[in-house]
Amino acid sequence: MPGPRLPLTTRYQIAYVAKEKSQRATAKQFNVAPATVAGCVARDKENAGEVVQQDRHRRGRPRKLSERDDRRIKRFTKQNKRLSIKSLAPKLLPLGIDASHNTVRNSLKRTGVKQGTALKKPFLSKDVQRQRREWAERYKDYDFKMGIYVDESKLNGKGSNKVWIWREDKEKYNPDCLLPSFSDDREGVMVWAAIWHGGRSELLQFDCSASTGKNGGVTAQIYCDQVTSGPLRLIWNRARTTWRAYGGQPLILEDGGSAHKGAAAAEARRLKMKFFKHPPYSPDLNPIEPCWAWLKWAIDRQETKPRGPTELFAVAARLWQEMPQAVIDSCIEGLFKRREIVKKRRGLHSDVDI
Repeated sequence: MPGPRLPLTTRYQIAYVAKEKSQRATAKQFNVAPATVAGCVARDKENAGEVVQQDRHRRGRPRKLSERDDRRIKRFTKQNKRLSIKSLAPKLLPLGIDASHNTVRNSLKRTGVKQGTALKKPFLSKDVQRQRREWAERYKDYDFKMGIYVDESKLNGKGSNKVWIWREDKEKYNPDCLLPSFSDDREGVMVWAAIWHGGRSELLQFDCSASTGKNGGVTAQIYCDQVTSGPLRLIWNRARTTWRAYGGQPLILEDGGSAHKGAAAAEARRLKMKFFKHPPYSPDLNPIEPCWAWLKWAIDRQETKPRGPTELFAVAARLWQEMPQAVIDSCIEGLFKRREIVKKRRGLHSDVDI
């Protein structure tokens, strides 16, 4: 869309100065494009130096909506974020705005509002927001590069539903633009891994054949036998020995899952492991979560989809080792910025574009 026209007096001044200077120098003096200077000079020649009091009729179809209409449409749309574009246009009639859905879409585009999918994020209550603020204050001076970040995840090849909403770019992580996520009960492969700055563990698949838990999932005893007493103990001893020479204290980050309590917690205390006090419903404060997202994205991009749990784990284990170490390190280093964002947003989601 062409920009606003320069006043007639300014155009005559440009044409006059262009007689003494080059078009480039004139454009720099008036802070306009050289093509604008050329147009002013050509128009002056057409008028043979005569002063014209008004512009000629401008070509093109005039805008149907005013700037005030654009603001009203933007305000109404942000109050009704989940309306589709075809449902939105008829609801503007009571406001005196009679426009097609394409015209409404163009109006929203001019004001910076576009349609996007609602991101799925855990719901944060006031109490959880308080705990997140306390976490940011407790670890305000901690070097997250000393941490060990562990988690389990379920891998499957199924997608998820999307909800389209209207928002501006800066509203991407606002609470009313998010879609709350809940636990996933779909079948898949349960795996575990750990990351730290400069390294990672191998991908471990849980053996839940002897599970006594609901739905045959990972229990605290299984987690204790297969993780806490196994790879996590070795990783912890190596990290503690390494950082002791530098006077640092490594910490292990686990979420508040039920598998991390009971027998697993007792075994961790026996091994004198030290843990972060991690706030609930805060996967954004665990750097391994973006690594899981990378792994699932890489699995989804495979030309041949894995068939069955055995093949799925084999592909996942290979891709996990192929993940660039720079990806892991950047996720851990990003925790420093997330800590500041949690403080700034008073406990709300830290998943912003940083």
